Parts: sequence; C-alpha cells; structure tokens
Amino acid sequence: MHLATLPRATERTAERLTASPNAGKLLDYLYRRHLFTDRRKIAPTSAATPFKAEEAKRGMYAYQFHALFRAFLRDRASQTYAESKLAEIARHAAQLLEEGSDPDSAVQLYVEARDWDAAIRLILEQAPKLLAHGRGQTLRDWVGLLPEDLVAQRPWLGYWVGASLANVNPVHAKALLQHAFEQFAASGDVTGQILAAASVVDSHWSGISDARVYVEWAAALILLIQEPHAFASKEAKLGAYSSLLLAIFCGQPENPILPKVLREVTELLKDPLDADQRIKAGFVVVTYCCASGDMEPGRDVISDIGPLVERGETSTAHAPWWWTRVAHYHLQSGAYRQALDAFDRSEEISKHEGLRITEMLISLYRFYSHCQLGDLDRAEQIAVDMTTRLRPISKLDLAHRHAVRFYVAVLRGGRRTEALDHGREMVRQADKVGMRWTRILYRVPLALTLLEVGLVEEAQECADVIESLSRGTCFWRYHAEVLLFDAYRARRDGQLEPFHVKLKEALAFGREAGWIYPSQKLPRIIPELFAEALCAGIEVEYVRGLIRKYALRPPSPDIDSWPLPIKIHTLGRFDVERDGTRAEFSAKAPRKMLALLKALICLGGRDVPDYQLIDALWPDAEGDAARAAFGVTIHRLRKLL
Repeated sequence: MHLATLPRATERTAERLTASPNAGKLLDYLYRRHLFTDRRKIAPTSAATPFKAEEAKRGMYAYQFHALFRAFLRDRASQTYAESKLAEIARHAAQLLEEGSDPDSAVQLYVEARDWDAAIRLILEQAPKLLAHGRGQTLRDWVGLLPEDLVAQRPWLGYWVGASLANVNPVHAKALLQHAFEQFAASGDVTGQILAAASVVDSHWSGISDARVYVEWAAALILLIQEPHAFASKEAKLGAYSSLLLAIFCGQPENPILPKVLREVTELLKDPLDADQRIKAGFVVVTYCCASGDMEPGRDVISDIGPLVERGETSTAHAPWWWTRVAHYHLQSGAYRQALDAFDRSEEISKHEGLRITEMLISLYRFYSHCQLGDLDRAEQIAVDMTTRLRPISKLDLAHRHAVRFYVAVLRGGRRTEALDHGREMVRQADKVGMRWTRILYRVPLALTLLEVGLVEEAQECADVIESLSRGTCFWRYHAEVLLFDAYRARRDGQLEPFHVKLKEALAFGREAGWIYPSQKLPRIIPELFAEALCAGIEVEYVRGLIRKYALRPPSPDIDSWPLPIKIHTLGRFDVERDGTRAEFSAKAPRKMLALLKALICLGGRDVPDYQLIDALWPDAEGDAARAAFGVTIHRLRKLL
C-alpha cells in the first residue's frame, strides 16, 4: 500500500519508502507473475541519491502498478491508515521523487500531504527551468493545486505565473506582475521588484496598447537598479537592463540615460551568460537598432547570439521572437532574401510550438520584403490575410493593418483616395498607442505621399510632427527624412537651386548618420530624388550604394548613371556590365551562350517562349537534344551573369 503512493518506483526507492529490504523483490515477483505490474528500463540520474554498483544495477528498472490496481491499493490505504500517517507516507514519497528528478509527481504528493511549504519551495525552485523550456502551463497547473489564499500571500508565486503568461495573455500577466511588484515593495524585496517591473515591460511588448506604461516602469527600474546589491547575478542585471532599454526607447526616447543603458547591455552580452537571458537581451538591442536606425550594435549581437539559436541552446519560447527581429534587421539592411529565410524559421517554430504571438509581425515584415522584391501579388495576399491575425489586445495591430493597405494602394497606383484614407488611419492608430517610434515611422510615407498628390499644408504638418517627435531623442536620424521632404517640396515647387541645396544637405546628413531610409519603400518619390542626385553629381557614390543596397528601380529606363546590377549595350556595340564593370568574356566563353543572350534581347527581353529560342539557335537539332542544349546554355548564362 505504501508503494501505491508512488506513480512508479525502482527497487531501491521501494525499499527506502517502506523501510523493507524485501520491497524490491516483491515488485520483481509481481512483475514476473504478471500481477498488474509493469516494468520499464530507465537510466540512473545524476540527481538521484548515489548508491553502490549492485544497487545501481537494480535501480535501472522502474515498476508501475496498473492504474486500477493502484487505485485499489490507495483506497485500501485510506481505510487502513489515519490521515496523519497517509500524509507522512505521501511526504516521504515526494521527497524520494524529488531526489529522483520527478518534480511533477513530487509537487502533487506534497499537495496531497498538505505540506504547502515543501510544495511552494519546489515550485519556486523549478519555475525558472520550466519557463526556460517553454513549460509555462505546467507551472500554472502546479500553482493551481495550492489554496488560493496561500497563493495570494506569496508574491513569488504570482510573479512566476505572471511571467509564464507574458506571451500567452499579456493583459492578465501584467495584472499579476503588478500585484507581485506591490507585494515585493511592501516587504522591501528589491530583487523581486526589479524582476516584476522588468517582466511587466516585457509582457507589455507582447500586446502593446499604451506607451505610457513604459514611462511608468522605466522610472521604477531606473530607481531600483541604483539600490545596493540590486542584482544577485550578471544574468539578473542583464535581464533588468535589457527591459529598461526596451522601456526607455519605447516610452522615454529622450531620456539621456539611454546610451549608458545600451552600453551596459551590449557589454553584458559579451559574457558567456545564460543563453535565454542573452537572446532576450539581444532581441531588445536588435529591436532598438531597427527602431532608431542605429544599426551597428545589432550587427555584433546577431553575430554573437545567432549561433546559440542555431544550435538550439535557447528555449522555443524565445526563438520565434529572435528570428522575427533578425528578419526585420535584414529587411532594414536591404537583405530581403535573408529576411524571408529568417521569417520562415520564425514561422516554423511558432507553428510547431503553437505560438501565435509573433504572427502579426511576421506577416507585416514579410509583406514589406515582398514589396521590395517586386512581388506585389504575394504582398497583397499577405495584406488580406493579416486581417485574420489581428490581436484584440494590441491597438498597434490596427495601425499595421492600415499600413499594409496604404502601401498596397500606393504601389498599385491609381488608388489615391484609398491610399490616403489608410495612411491617415495608420497614423491615427499609432498616435493612440503613443509609442514615438511608430508615430514617426508611419508619418514618413504619409507626408511624402500627401506632398506628391498636392496636399501641401497637410503634408507639411505631418513633416513638422516628425521633426518635433524625433528631435533630441534616439530617433534623431529621422531628421534625414524631414530634409528629404524639404528637398522634394522645393523640387515640386520648381525651385531648382534650393532643391539641389536641400537634397545635398539631406543626403550628407543621411550618409553621416548611416540612415536606413524607410521612405525607400515608396515606388516613385525616393527613386526620383536619387536620380536627380546622380544627374546633379550630389553624393554620387553614396546614392549609388543606397540604390544597390535596397535594389531600387530607376524611375525611367534612360538614366544611364543608375547602377543597375546588369546593364547591356546593344546599339553600336554589344557589351555587358555587371555592377558598373564591363564583363570580359574569355575566348573559351561558349558563343552559343552569348547568342542566347542576344536572342533574348531581340525577341523582347521578357516572357520569351523557350520554343522560339530553341528554334532560333538549334534549328537542326532533334527535339530532346535541342531542349537539353537549351537547358545547359541558359544555366551557364545565368551563372555568368
């Protein structure tokens, strides 16, 4: 009856629980006689109590009663023993299970024994490990076994449950974490306050609806990190500082402490600390880079932390966030194919783990990537699908939805009213949230589009807001967009000399600031300005580099100075240029390959049927042989170009 308390037991565990040297033999007897007992081979764990070789050999098997047999034995035990004795047996069994690395069963038996202190101790010991392995539901189930009044009195229980809900139910998580913070404050627990405040910031990111929350918690964290002995470890310090960095650039981008916090985080990231803490902090740094345009810190972080994620050294809960932000970084850097690869990784992990929290961001940035690659049909389909992925808790999702519809209308052309309606609404929704980053970001394309269609006053108001929101903050680089706006307005007004002066100022500022030009997603305005700069000799090398980086298309095909990846001259001479350098073909270059290139051009250059090329170049060859020769030749041509 004692043994029925355990869900399973080795011979050694049975002997220790019953204090009988024959308990193990009894289990073996029951198994061999097929008396409602099963046996499974197991490996001894390092956590188990050390024992001698013979005992180790016996401990390699775990015995388990049939469920009905176990229920029968437990019922007999309840009729035979007093409640105090049953509690003693359950407590002893729980201790053995805890030693044998079965905390799940141990917690349940401590609860059965009503040993609340032991149950809470074990839950709090296991909580960090459970969250690191994405087992937040298990943690919540354990805490759910405890009396509610007891849970309410223990702030650490509320903290861990809140932390486990950060990516599942951010609203509930925030309420639990805020209550835990208040309890920690009342008891003077600085470490608890820091962890709770940091987790509130992190959970708010998952369902951001009001940036004022960041202001409140940034202020709390700034005070707490100055307390003596605030951090028990470097991991704790990294977690707190990365959450503070997130809170500052989302809620207080003008705070002068921001550069210091960023330096502290990037320095701590260089240490071989806990992988999950590093990936969480790295995510925040890369997010800051994408938001502010200060791309340099992100490059080092991705290089250092990326291999940890590749090797699977971090929890699955953090991996989708990481890959989504890495993809965003690649998108900002003009590496669109790399961005799509990173999105695929994030989406694959999210689907496998049942995580939907990153779906909206994946769709948003995937949309922009396809826009830049010229695949408008795919981009528009993503925009339609995004409607089904809106999170009711996130007002920012509404801004994103209107943003993609704005870009679809702009890129398709001829949909002016639709574009402006969605553009104004994306700005209105971003203003509701109040996060400076998106308030600026969504005004940039709207201001230029308003100016393009002649709504000058509204466009100027929009540009003025961009300037006022970005000045004196970590978003100061957006001044480059305001300068471009001023240049475009001068050009539109026919003021050629002021236009060139302002364009030169804008591009010089952008070059010095290392600006990423989010406005380059607009299909006409930025290419036109860059074409003017090339023709006027303004920042030529810088502009040509931007065109290559973002794969921008020329506003018209007759701009000779536009740095096309491949440029072919056919009138008067036949030359091929790759990235501005004339291609030199050796004498060994197959003539048929160049003939194929010439034939493609002569037959229109686009959508040329393969049979026309085969008939023109291999008129005397048999069908299969001609097609095979065509396949080999076009493969060589692609490789050459």
